[in-house]
Amino acid sequence: MLKKLFLSGILAFMMVFIHQSAWAEGTGLPKAPNWAFGADIPIFKDVGVSYKGWNNGPNPAVENAKIINSWGYKAKPVEEIKDLLPEEFYEIIKHPEIWGDFRINEIENIPIPSTGHWGKYREYTEKYKGTCSIDAKGSIKNYIAGQPFTKEEAEKDVMKLMWNWQKSCYCDDSFIEFVISNIDESGFVRNALADHIVMRFDNRLETDPQPLYKPNPQGIDNILAFPYRYPYNIGGTIMLTYRYLSPDKDDDMWMYIPSMRRVRRMSTAQRQDRMPAGMNYVYDTNEGFQGKLERWKWKYIGKKVMLSAANSTTTPQMDVKGHLMGVDNKYYRTPLYIVEGRPERAITISKIRLYIDPERYQIPYAINYDIKEKPWFFQYYGYAYDSKWFPGPVNMFSIDLQRRYTTRAFFSSLTFHEGRKAEDFTMELLKQKYLKR
Repeated sequence: MLKKLFLSGILAFMMVFIHQSAWAEGTGLPKAPNWAFGADIPIFKDVGVSYKGWNNGPNPAVENAKIINSWGYKAKPVEEIKDLLPEEFYEIIKHPEIWGDFRINEIENIPIPSTGHWGKYREYTEKYKGTCSIDAKGSIKNYIAGQPFTKEEAEKDVMKLMWNWQKSCYCDDSFIEFVISNIDESGFVRNALADHIVMRFDNRLETDPQPLYKPNPQGIDNILAFPYRYPYNIGGTIMLTYRYLSPDKDDDMWMYIPSMRRVRRMSTAQRQDRMPAGMNYVYDTNEGFQGKLERWKWKYIGKKVMLSAANSTTTPQMDVKGHLMGVDNKYYRTPLYIVEGRPERAITISKIRLYIDPERYQIPYAINYDIKEKPWFFQYYGYAYDSKWFPGPVNMFSIDLQRRYTTRAFFSSLTFHEGRKAEDFTMELLKQKYLKR
């Protein structure tokens, strides 16, 4: 009898232990109590959406990759990888008592196959090799599709490097349902929901017309719509931006403000303002950089082997009581380009530092400096690829280093190549769909 009770007690203890230390996805290490993954992230329910993931499903090559090293929560000390991370990032993850638990898992680099979407991109790269140039204003000329400049050219001329990044292998159009969650030093959380809708006019690889969208009489480079859906007080707020090919033509930026029932044209000086919903992102430096390349002065700092999250997990990962996303993400070692940019006119930002993955031309890390050149925002971008190797941002956060305020951004659904047309991007049509009041 005593033996049976003893065995029952051991079994119950093991069940409790296993439940409390559920295995983190793919790592073989226990997850932290406050971590949540994918559909289990409670904020999806808070903003009224369900997690759907990628329309093409996850990338099995990355999801099933073998973990060869881990640092952070329940793993090796992060001090071992101090030199493989930006200083600001290292200072964050070495203080879990402030920012929350975090783990870095190293995998081998997984080369992108030369098939499908990427096969077309590389085909166009070869076809148009040597046809592009940079003019005196820093603008690209004669670009159609593919990577405009070789690796050797890019490493000798920082503007060519930045144009390689600008014209990286992405999607013709995409629709992302974004969840935005802000958390301050006291732990107070404010959540929001918005759609991120983009259409490109060159480098089109999947959707007709390709590789260029024609006719294009206005000379548009891309269109971005960013309508907010939640909470009620900002629901129906719509941002719409037209980016033009001409270096002399400013972006056209409009915002529909529901409380005023008016559309207001925004000044390009506002591109260094924070985006709505209290986000730690400004228009020009969202996703690392979204400004006009010619309006910034660029400097190549060098290249350094670092751990990059530019080909990471396709699943959102969150510390629901901490500040961080991508809490159990996958990284690989690669030499990252380090580039600094200064705006022609510094309003809130004096400079930015970008870490650029040289194969994928994604930006896993970025730092914004305030007007006094003190580090202001540290931005983390966990990029991933779906089963067809289409890229997208999955785990994103931006930390205000000066006041411990964080914006986390992650998607509930992501679709590509829906065949959007230029005429789909009018404020009237967007208002019909997103108007709340």
